[in-house]
Amino acid sequence: MNVNDLGSHSARKGATTFACCGCTSPPPFVAVCLRACWSLGVKDRYFRHDSAGDHYLGRTLSGHPILHKEFGVSPPFFNVTNDDVLSAELESKLDLLCGAGRMKLRLVTKFLLASLCFHWCYLRENISETNILWSNAILNSITDDLRKASTCRFEWERIPAMPQLTGIPPHVLIFIEFFKIQMHYERIIEEVQMNPSRTADLMKEHLDSRANSNLGINLQ
Repeated sequence: MNVNDLGSHSARKGATTFACCGCTSPPPFVAVCLRACWSLGVKDRYFRHDSAGDHYLGRTLSGHPILHKEFGVSPPFFNVTNDDVLSAELESKLDLLCGAGRMKLRLVTKFLLASLCFHWCYLRENISETNILWSNAILNSITDDLRKASTCRFEWERIPAMPQLTGIPPHVLIFIEFFKIQMHYERIIEEVQMNPSRTADLMKEHLDSRANSNLGINLQ
């Protein structure tokens, strides 16, 4: 890449081109125009903002692989549901960052803080030590245990603390369902291989219940 090819609008041009033309199943064009604050002319009266298309666009611009099941990954979040100590530490950090109350701001701040903790090692390796980020006393006071509590999960790894996933298009949901079926059959195969005699007994019981025991089962 030649630095002279970059201009003041390169990020906007690149992002919108990637979102609209990066694959054959792009986010809605209206969502792209609204996010970029571009006028649609008279169509502005009729095409309005809606969450689904905007969420899909946000996931696309984040760089997730749009044609893979991993596109449905969750944002970083804190898994501190069963740890009172870490829960108390997290709440104290949120109080310092945005004060008591202000629930919407606390929710946004919680996700931002989780993202910082989740990418902490990457940031340490790639951002200069003189960066103003490292002078923040609140961030530097976060314990290693709280940082390790930040995680990302997929739909098939769902836990109670995991947020509701949004912006996932239908084709990715199909990928996820196929993957769940694949995992289910892999578990069945593993159980059969670990205990073939037990599997044979269960099959025989099932056939006997259907009056088909004369078919027999070859354990080999």
